[in-house]
Amino acid sequence: MTKAEEFVLHMIKRCQIDGRLAWLIGPLSGAYDLMVEAYAEMKGLNVEEFEKQYARTLKPIPPKEWIG
Repeated sequence: MTKAEEFVLHMIKRCQIDGRLAWLIGPLSGAYDLMVEAYAEMKGLNVEEFEKQYARTLKPIPPKEWIG
């Protein structure tokens, strides 16, 4: 696995674990699109199908809830 692939996998997992990161790199950002497309390409998956499944696993936390 290349370092680029390791990074994509790491970010896919971190966004599922960290709701703050999911908010920042979520479905409406360009970074999210690139990340999802890169992961689907790496794994030989259909991008649209993977994105739908993956988006359901995220629990974004808005900034107003980060402190407290």
